[in-house]
Amino acid sequence: MYSCPRCGLLFEEPDIIHRRENLDGENGWWDYYEARCPGCGEEEIEEYHEEDEDEL
Repeated sequence: MYSCPRCGLLFEEPDIIHRRENLDGENGWWDYYEARCPGCGEEEIEEYHEEDEDEL
């Protein structure tokens, strides 16, 4: 699970956004992927770990 520090949403999978940039105007294309919050689009998402209260 993941959590968003901006909107507080808990979600299973982030939205994956594919980006492609032309670096030098010739043949220098750069492909990369960004994971974002599905609720607000925040890039800084965090992995959320549920802690078992039985172990305490």
